[in-house]
Amino acid sequence: MKLAIDSYSYHRYFGEIYPVIEQDPGTRIGMHEFLNKAKALDVAGVSIESVLSPIRQPRRC
Repeated sequence: MKLAIDSYSYHRYFGEIYPVIEQDPGTRIGMHEFLNKAKALDVAGVSIESVLSPIRQPRRC
């Protein structure tokens, strides 16, 4: 079995917080910091939620 991390595990650090049931961790990370954490944990892979992707949406004309 290979271990991986889903970026949703860090959703509060990306700023996605559900009021009342979750506390703000008081700090934010970006996708690069998430990937560095995963690398430091030596996991075999990561799953990245598309809503957390740093890729910007194209501008509408």
